[in-house]
Amino acid sequence: MTDKTAPDLAQAMHDLLEQELMAASGINAAPVTQAATGAAGDRLEADVLAIAAAALRMAPEQLDPTENLANFGVDSIAITEIMVNISRAFAISVAPTTFFEARHLNDLAHILRQRYGKAIDAHYAKSAPPPVTPAPSPAKDDVSGWLDRHRALRRATPATTNHAAAPIAIIAMDGRFPQSPDLQTLEAHLRNGDDCISEVPPDRWDWRSIWGDPRKGRFCDVKYGGFVDGVDLFDAGFFNIARREAELIDPQHRLFMECVWSLIERAGLAPSSLSGQQVGLFLGINLLDYTNLANSAGVTDAQKMTGLGHAFCPNRLSFLLDIHGPSQVVDTACSSSAVALHRAVMSIRHEGCAMAIAGGSNLMLSPDQHILFAQVGMLSTSGRCQTFSRHADGYARADGVGAVLLKRLDLAERDGDPILAVIRSSVEHHGGGATSLTAPNPKAQARLIVEAHRQAGIDPRSITMVECHGTGTALGDPIEVEGLKTAFAELYRDRGLKSPTTPHCGLGSIKSNIGHTETTAGIAGLIKLVLALQSGIQYQSLHCGEINPQIDLTGTPFRLLQQAQPWTRPVIDGIEAPRRAGLSSFGAGGTNVHVVIEEYRKAPAQAAPLGPRPLVVPVSAATEGSLRGAVAALRPLVGTVDVDDLAHTLQVGRDALRCRAAFVVADADDLARQMDRFLADDTSSIAHGTAPRKRGAGVIDDSDPARIAARWVAGDHMDWRNDGNRRRLSLPPTPFERKRYWLPQPQSGFDLRSSGTDCWRLTLKGTEFFLADHRLNGIPVLPGVAYLELARLAATQADLPSTALRNVVWVQPLMVAVPTEVEITLDRAGMRLEIASLPTGGRVLHAQIRLGEGAAEPAAPVDLTDLPGRKFSATEIYAAFDRLGLNYGPGHRAISHLSTGPGPRVLAKLTLPAAGGAVDAFGLHPSLLDGAFQAALGMALAEDESASGAALPFAIDRVDILGPCAPVMWVLIRPAAQAETAPRVRTLDLDLADETGAVRVRLCGFATRLPAAAQPSPVHLFAPRWRQAPTGTAAPCSVVLHADKITDPALPLDQRFTALATALLRQAQAEPAFLQLIVTDWPRARTLGRSGRSAAQPCTGTRAA
Repeated sequence: MTDKTAPDLAQAMHDLLEQELMAASGINAAPVTQAATGAAGDRLEADVLAIAAAALRMAPEQLDPTENLANFGVDSIAITEIMVNISRAFAISVAPTTFFEARHLNDLAHILRQRYGKAIDAHYAKSAPPPVTPAPSPAKDDVSGWLDRHRALRRATPATTNHAAAPIAIIAMDGRFPQSPDLQTLEAHLRNGDDCISEVPPDRWDWRSIWGDPRKGRFCDVKYGGFVDGVDLFDAGFFNIARREAELIDPQHRLFMECVWSLIERAGLAPSSLSGQQVGLFLGINLLDYTNLANSAGVTDAQKMTGLGHAFCPNRLSFLLDIHGPSQVVDTACSSSAVALHRAVMSIRHEGCAMAIAGGSNLMLSPDQHILFAQVGMLSTSGRCQTFSRHADGYARADGVGAVLLKRLDLAERDGDPILAVIRSSVEHHGGGATSLTAPNPKAQARLIVEAHRQAGIDPRSITMVECHGTGTALGDPIEVEGLKTAFAELYRDRGLKSPTTPHCGLGSIKSNIGHTETTAGIAGLIKLVLALQSGIQYQSLHCGEINPQIDLTGTPFRLLQQAQPWTRPVIDGIEAPRRAGLSSFGAGGTNVHVVIEEYRKAPAQAAPLGPRPLVVPVSAATEGSLRGAVAALRPLVGTVDVDDLAHTLQVGRDALRCRAAFVVADADDLARQMDRFLADDTSSIAHGTAPRKRGAGVIDDSDPARIAARWVAGDHMDWRNDGNRRRLSLPPTPFERKRYWLPQPQSGFDLRSSGTDCWRLTLKGTEFFLADHRLNGIPVLPGVAYLELARLAATQADLPSTALRNVVWVQPLMVAVPTEVEITLDRAGMRLEIASLPTGGRVLHAQIRLGEGAAEPAAPVDLTDLPGRKFSATEIYAAFDRLGLNYGPGHRAISHLSTGPGPRVLAKLTLPAAGGAVDAFGLHPSLLDGAFQAALGMALAEDESASGAALPFAIDRVDILGPCAPVMWVLIRPAAQAETAPRVRTLDLDLADETGAVRVRLCGFATRLPAAAQPSPVHLFAPRWRQAPTGTAAPCSVVLHADKITDPALPLDQRFTALATALLRQAQAEPAFLQLIVTDWPRARTLGRSGRSAAQPCTGTRAA
């Protein structure tokens, strides 16, 4: 395992090389004094560290003097302060620009000693410390031996050679594709012939909100695609990126960064070992979904430039890895990653690159391109790429992130790299003139393919598979096949061969499995071919049971891969040839690429002798959790690969991160037993720990494996040696610990604007998450909880108490089918708020809320222990809502699980959904509050009722806000202290608590009504019958009835209702009159009043019905 820094070894090598160069130049080099390399050098590094820590307002122990200075977030003010204080401390004059020459603080100290050594020595001579026993430094013989090996290796490489047609080895690949978090899963899907297309997941966008005829506006009639999970997750800490910066980095960049790091480790290379090398990096990318989301959110941070600009993705990786080859973005539409691959090959063959990385990144984060491509007719309404099919009608869009690591084949063989396949040739063309800019040109495609195969210099009969571009369009697929037919007819003629009488070359496309990954399509096709070469299977191409009638393969080398089949090696003129394949990738604008791929057949090698025993197997990671994940990922390989090669790969092919475990083993069985104990949390006899940030203990020169393991775990550097018999393996990469990073949310969820005295307005568009994910019959409906937040926010802006809401009444739902203006008005005399919509020329009241005064009494904490009754998962709960026709979107799916108990009582855990944004964007977050309301369904479940209807809220007596909402909350629901007894009416009390049980929000008298059962009723209902009134009939009189005089207020509600209804009916039959019923304002009066009236508004003191 390779340390990112080994200060003592590096300094020793530097000094020896410097002396050697000076001697070669005829300069008499004075011996290096102890003051320069010993105590004074250590004191200078310590003093520079202390000065920097003071300027950064950090403790010295928090800084790693060998860590890249860019990771500290140092600004110009801090830089100036550091350099001024250094100048003052040593009585020297150092320009602040010197800071930018250093990679880390120890490097800065080294630069200072080189330039100001005499002044620094004089400074320390004035206050010489007591003699200190120097730390053991590496023996000169060890360093000289390392230099000898290094020089021999350099001499082994010819200085100049023409490698214009050198075969290029693929030494690693990595990627994430639809329903495939890794390539092992992708291979299983290909082997099984799986269709990895799905509906657009709710955390991307609500496809229902844009559903419609794309010819009639901003609509889309495609609700499918291929999606990668977890695109909002990233291990920012691993890459030393601050949260705010990580949030502003395009997820396409973030996933590609992780992909490239894993790619390098899969090649058995420590990423730090690439430092200083000519390594090219080419990325195909073009989608701007995240940029558009950032612009829509009004993000103005300067970090947008480096986080969203695509050019900065490969540049950032080159910076992190300290590699010096070309670092470029490629955008040629669908052929972008194939062009990136071609340029990577060219950078190795013609530009002196030792290695090159090529890849693509494509993530669909908004519906914008779905809508655009549907409007121009590019997308298949079936959501599938039906390549070669008579039903082909366009392509299915898909996510994809993938990359390959390339190296010249001869050097890869020399260095013992894992070789997956070989690139024999690659050619890039533009199609030139065609019927239109985006129309394919079959003649140009044929010329491209001919040139690529001529460049490879191979027999066309040895090509037994072609991975086609194959997007699945009625015209594009036949044109591509015609180009192949024309090309291979010419290639056969080149060699004087007759056209084959039986087909030998299968045609397929990975797009039929995962969709069209657009800029990543070329790399996706390449990865499929390499997996097929390794498995020996030509995978089935889906959805082509009925072939496009315009495709005729008679008398050609080609057949469609309608079924999977073994990939046998062709025998040509009695000689078995390797498996070979062509790869085509065509850009929408005419930039096309064809690549010829060949399997790698390694010559049989003698078994390597056993290495020294016992053997040290080191594993490290950035965190303890990641370390356990790394051991768990390696464990299945133990016993299936050579244990010496496994140990060697982990020794030299990984950077030594802080959390470490070292297994000292005799053989593979011993390693398996120790790994099993480690995963069972038994670390006895296993070296295990966290290395300090400051690594100054030097190089391990011990020969005892147990002490080597212990010292390496403690942070010392080990120069792992290879006896020449070991090879590097392709092993699982270090696991990342991903967390959610997304665009910052606005601090206020509702943008209220003043509209006069005690009046505010806002515009609802219908696309807000609390509307888009809360629908009734497909139309966005403002959730009841949103009115509570609007009232709280209005009270805050009016400088009135905002933590107590009283007498909440929802009058009627607010449907937001089109952008809608909403008005909130305040009556200060009555401390009452009204929330209304303002349709053209009118005003519709939706809710009334009274503001309370004074702080609420503290609430007793909630016991968060699951209740003893039934348990329900989120899946079960939301399936029940779906059955009721309540299709909550992702922003309103807050319930994690729910339990019931006697009383009845319900306890539910609520988790803020990712689609709900930041918890502090609202005082009363709609996602969490609505989750609490939804949990009321559990009351029916607790009573063993069938959830045949959703209980609809219509009133709350009081809402007390005792603290802010938290991302994770619990809600305890129980019958209200003064519960109603009316049929179908349930009144509840709800306590929303944080994870400690402390109540943050309390709702009392939350009244809901169950819908009436649809069954025949013996009650005879009146039907209206209008009659012409006699001329001159006087206006009816007004009759006022007082409820308390008709019936005893102490009677049960149902009896009172029956008595009042009878009295009203009797009075109505007696004479024509305008009837009014007066109900005294008391806790249950609202239910009684609303039950007995057809249209009336409640008021303070009395209620008219």
